[in-house]
Amino acid sequence: AYSSFAFVAAVAASGVAHAADPATALAPTVVVGTTPLPGIDLPRDQVPANLQTLDSRKLRDAGGVSLGEAMQRQLGSVTVSEIQGNPYQPNVNYRGFTVSPLLGTPQGLSVYLDGVRVNEGFGDVVNWDLIPKAAIASMMVVPGSNPLYGLNTLGGALVLQTKRGDTHPGTEIEAEIGSFKRRTLSVEHGGSRDELNWFVSAEGMKEDGWRDHSSTEVGQFFGRLGWKSGGTDLSLSLIHAHTDLIGNGLVPDSLRRQRDEAIFTHPDQTRNRVTMLTLAATHWVSDTDQISASAYVRRTRTRTLNGDLNDDYEEADDPSGVLNRTATNQRAYGVAAQWTHFAGAHQIAVGASHDRAHADFRQTAQLGNLTGDRGIEAAADAEPENSLSGPTRTNPIYLTDSVARSPPVQLTGAVRYNRTRVINRDRLEPGVPDNLDGDYTYHKLNPALGLTWQASPALTVYGGFSQGNRAPTPIELGCANPEKPCTLPNALASDPFLEQVVARTFEFGVRGRLPGELQWNAGVFRTTNRDDILFVGTSTSAGYFTNFGKTRREGVELGIGGTSGALEWQLNYNWLR
Repeated sequence: AYSSFAFVAAVAASGVAHAADPATALAPTVVVGTTPLPGIDLPRDQVPANLQTLDSRKLRDAGGVSLGEAMQRQLGSVTVSEIQGNPYQPNVNYRGFTVSPLLGTPQGLSVYLDGVRVNEGFGDVVNWDLIPKAAIASMMVVPGSNPLYGLNTLGGALVLQTKRGDTHPGTEIEAEIGSFKRRTLSVEHGGSRDELNWFVSAEGMKEDGWRDHSSTEVGQFFGRLGWKSGGTDLSLSLIHAHTDLIGNGLVPDSLRRQRDEAIFTHPDQTRNRVTMLTLAATHWVSDTDQISASAYVRRTRTRTLNGDLNDDYEEADDPSGVLNRTATNQRAYGVAAQWTHFAGAHQIAVGASHDRAHADFRQTAQLGNLTGDRGIEAAADAEPENSLSGPTRTNPIYLTDSVARSPPVQLTGAVRYNRTRVINRDRLEPGVPDNLDGDYTYHKLNPALGLTWQASPALTVYGGFSQGNRAPTPIELGCANPEKPCTLPNALASDPFLEQVVARTFEFGVRGRLPGELQWNAGVFRTTNRDDILFVGTSTSAGYFTNFGKTRREGVELGIGGTSGALEWQLNYNWLR
């Protein structure tokens, strides 16, 4: 069992707060989006789940270098583990599910940026270092296996929205200098004139790191141009980021006792680059009908260089180390459309999308010897290990309807059909039996049903059921043969069929308000995965992926928070098994 306890307090920038008369003050109504694309929002009190939201001010007040740190400090049930030792390469964990930048990690959360799913096609990883933190306007955590958010939404979804000039006007410059030669600079500017609005941000960070051979460099740019007139809203946004990260990972206790700064081996370098262009539009056809659409193209390039010990080392004459290199190029593009309709007690949304991703993966190994500072000195030529390419295609369609059965009761239903095709093509050994070739198609119809009951203006009871699925990724299909274990995360072998993962979540809870602007929540949840895909180790560094019958995550969430003058505070507790 695992439990976490978090306390957060922040002092607002403004020095004076005026309290309203408690007898007449009304709690503000917070509305949230319930679909990937913009639609007719629901008041949060009518959503049958423990939604959590952060705006740009709270993200800034949280501090921290990366988005992962900010989430851990501000959101209940969210924890971060930095297995790589780099804050830009965190494993973000929520309710026992993980979203990670590391290939081979079972990904159980989906991440959306301005309505576009940013889990990469090869491995479903999320590169947190490529998301421009300075441009984030809001963040929402959608719990459970909500089918509306598509693949990987087993334990929840993280929904990010970027800033725009008409909502975040002005100019802000922030610079920091810290230990180990850390220096950061962030510049952002937003504005609007007539129908036009614009926003740009640029952020850079460099540091030497507190451990040996652990320098990091991050550069992020975001630009957005929008046009808004009447019931039409258009925007074109560009993201470009380039990072050079060192993730030295864990060390044995014997080395740590000698020097806290020690590392096991080096180099452990990941270089990422992304360019992403997104076009989004919403249009009110009438007072009760809205159409939303988006299109995107994303190109991601990843290069890794890892100095490791040679698993085949047996005698003194054998090379003691190896330099493992990978090169991954990915192209992704997609389109999505949604119609939202308000009809009396009903709020209906229908949507569909088409997403394609093509990955090109290459891996080499170069034998060498361990040096005195635990680096690897090459002693032979690099030899090809794997060369894999292939597309992934996803075609979903979804429907949701929120019905006000009576003024205090809201019933929400949703259904989504996912069709995913995963293709592997072995370019190193084409046509050879037991190579990496594979072509699999996965189908799943996922439902959800929830109910909220506002027992009083200060008390809401909610509960619901949801189901989501995850298709195996190329990295998992390429390492699924127990007779041919591979080196995690990248050395591939032949690829037997794996079943898709299906998650079912039950969630119940209560939330409300207390005098003094206090807000509280309490809830329980249980998620059961059928055919979960887990990695089975066969040696220190090798193993294979396989389906397990069932795995379960269950827990309790408690929270309370409020404001008192310039002081804002919250207290969260999460018990997870």
